[in-house]
Amino acid sequence: DCTQAMAYSERAMRLAPGDLYARNFDVIIALFCGEFDRAVDVAKPAIGTSALSERLVFRNAAAAAEFHRGNFNETIEIYTAAINSGAPVGALTLAYLAAAHSKLGREQEAHRNIELLKEAWPDFDLEQFLLAVFVDPGNASELISVLKRLGW
Repeated sequence: DCTQAMAYSERAMRLAPGDLYARNFDVIIALFCGEFDRAVDVAKPAIGTSALSERLVFRNAAAAAEFHRGNFNETIEIYTAAINSGAPVGALTLAYLAAAHSKLGREQEAHRNIELLKEAWPDFDLEQFLLAVFVDPGNASELISVLKRLGW
């Protein structure tokens, strides 16, 4: 129930606007409910503000939301900055990087990320995960279709 979840999250944000944990949950709810503008607006100001903020989802959520908003260069820039700062690289990072590069016509870079994804997480059922977390399966399918076209 995204409407109810967003209402609770907005209330938490009003009650504790500086609480990084409340902001973290707000970003997660917004992302998976397809509120991509909100996810970016809440996540980006928190990136790099503290050691705690770097352990939460802000970079990953902002990058994923930017992909779904059609801002593929921004997706790549956010993930690249995270990787360059030493952040861990997960299956979602590689999937979104591959898809963003492909959307920009950078097929060699896209395939490189697909190969890394297949090598590092051969048994991770990314499709099932994405379909489980996004309320609108169309948001998951947007990413999945690009990955499958790339040979994932």
